[in-house]
Amino acid sequence: MSENVIHSPHQNVAIIMPEDASERKRVPIGTGLLDYFPAACAYVARISLAGNEQHNPGEPLHWARGKSSDHWDCICRHGMQRGTFDVDVFPGTNERIRHTGKLAWRALAMLQEELEAAAGFDPLATDAGEVVKLPKKSEAPCDYIYRHLDGDERCLRELGHAGPHVFARAGEVE
Repeated sequence: MSENVIHSPHQNVAIIMPEDASERKRVPIGTGLLDYFPAACAYVARISLAGNEQHNPGEPLHWARGKSSDHWDCICRHGMQRGTFDVDVFPGTNERIRHTGKLAWRALAMLQEELEAAAGFDPLATDAGEVVKLPKKSEAPCDYIYRHLDGDERCLRELGHAGPHVFARAGEVE
């Protein structure tokens, strides 16, 4: 199976999917993940938001990958306390966060990084900039660019992204 490795326009992560359309249909993200574990996926999403508000207050939701990479140790610690609640709470609530939920988040992070490494994707090499949505009246050939800290700007098409929302000409997408 040949895989396509794409830098996500939304996060500093790789999207790794089969190139062949029939093979992509054998990756049932909706029916094979979200339909199996809807409550767990929603809970992990809330943990992502809570972590972002803790570690990146005031910033848009994103995975600040350099802030913590000791996934295995965290998985083990949260696993030892599975079935109980951590001391921190979801923002704006008194609801304490389950250790098992944090274990799930860390397990997903560790798997994402293993899959990226196997595909040759280096998030630290691509973390020298940001994905930027351009204003509608921009003259750029696409709505999103990757802006590096050194000032270099490249359309995500050049980085291998195939999403149609990214390559519509400025002003064509609401």
